[in-house]
Amino acid sequence: MKRLFYITLILLPLCLTSQNSFELKIKTDLDDSATDIFQCTDGNYIFVGSSTDIINANSRGIIYKISPEGSVVNNIEIAKTDTLVYLDIMDTINGSFVACGRVTEKIQNEDFSSIYLVYFNSMLEILSEKIIPLPPEYTSAFYSMMKSDGDKIYVAGMARHLDYQTYKFDVFLYELSAVGDSVNANFTRREGIQFAEGYLLRPNNEGHYIFSFGNWSYDQGTIVKYDEDLNFIETDTLPLNIWWDNYAMNLPTGNYLVSGRQYFDTSPGISDGEERRSVLYNMQDTNIPTNFYNYHMGTDTLSMPAALRSFDTTNAGKIYFSGTANIEFTYPWQQSPSWIFLSKLDENLEPQWIRFYGGDMFYHIYTVKATQDGGAIMTCRTYDYETQYLEHDIIILKVDENGLIVGAGEEPSGLTMQDAIVYPNPGSEFLTVQSGSQINGALFELFDLSGNLVLSATLDERLETLSTIELSTGTYPYRITFQNKIVGSGKWVKE
Repeated sequence: MKRLFYITLILLPLCLTSQNSFELKIKTDLDDSATDIFQCTDGNYIFVGSSTDIINANSRGIIYKISPEGSVVNNIEIAKTDTLVYLDIMDTINGSFVACGRVTEKIQNEDFSSIYLVYFNSMLEILSEKIIPLPPEYTSAFYSMMKSDGDKIYVAGMARHLDYQTYKFDVFLYELSAVGDSVNANFTRREGIQFAEGYLLRPNNEGHYIFSFGNWSYDQGTIVKYDEDLNFIETDTLPLNIWWDNYAMNLPTGNYLVSGRQYFDTSPGISDGEERRSVLYNMQDTNIPTNFYNYHMGTDTLSMPAALRSFDTTNAGKIYFSGTANIEFTYPWQQSPSWIFLSKLDENLEPQWIRFYGGDMFYHIYTVKATQDGGAIMTCRTYDYETQYLEHDIIILKVDENGLIVGAGEEPSGLTMQDAIVYPNPGSEFLTVQSGSQINGALFELFDLSGNLVLSATLDERLETLSTIELSTGTYPYRITFQNKIVGSGKWVKE
């Protein structure tokens, strides 16, 4: 199979900043995804994912090694005859890497999958593989998190019941030995559907949490609690309508961070619908919020946290929180543009800056990780709906500590990075300017094609909605200036 690599290599001189930033695009004729990434001690990166031929129902796992500068060092594919292979999540254990996913066979028009673990070293040499069949009452499984702890591996997810009419999906938790032998497992059987959205290993053998929703509570996130032996204890609820796309991480303070979506009704008189936010909460054990951060694009838009790992902490205690802005119900084959948003927060979840990437096609992020140099790296995929059909491309974004993809001199990145975005575009009766906190007080100006100023506003808030009812249909250039510099520009179209 022919593979084409489009690499945009943007570097800052190491003597000036010791930070690299780059944009790596990997394009094939298949539906590709990069789902999880890890930085090695030597500065190289390794990511895992899948390459799928949707039309012919074939899939293979992929593992890539890329350099600190963003070039492909090596890559391998894992394919099995008459079996689909997917790699979703990865970690390290006993000096090697382990990726977790599933292998799936079709038997009498039903998909049957098993847990699949593949162990490999930094040279991408396969050391061993382990296939763990599900209990016979389940047909397939999907994974929300894998975590290594000492010589054990924990895998959490949800499994599709053979009796789908009654039981649908159950959450499960596996405890495996370092080599993948099953030590213990719990499938929390319950009528109806339970989605497994996140996992938290409590410190000091205090037990486990799976973040879920479904028949526990369809409109609110649920914490399913287990003891250290994986025995079910009880459930609790996440407050404030936090649910879906959960990721969680323990903090040295004893609290934990948890991300998710948050839905709530809009204020009367704004418009019909809901605001759908990507949120990050600092939680006391178990579900008492202390402070929070949220990102949203306003009424009737959906912002999703990154699908697998939506945040990470730096060595300095800062937090990178990321997701996809402007998701529609046609996901994942969305026919309109979206953005990757990346927020850098302090330890109190106060934003230092917010940046936006993309906007020229559909973008979706899986994972964000803090890097050794204080920056961040993101595994994403793109879908150019004007030229592609049923296949995504991989994009890896490495940014510096300011969220920039920059280079020596004036060399630009191939990807659009913005401090503010304007939407909907095209629009009709209003436009919204979404800006990062780093340009608070910037000036937004909209012009007609003759250069006359027709609309202006000071961006004192992250969301500024402006009425355009009085404007005629047509194209309007705009610019955003901050401290006498243009930080954003483009064209807005009124239909």
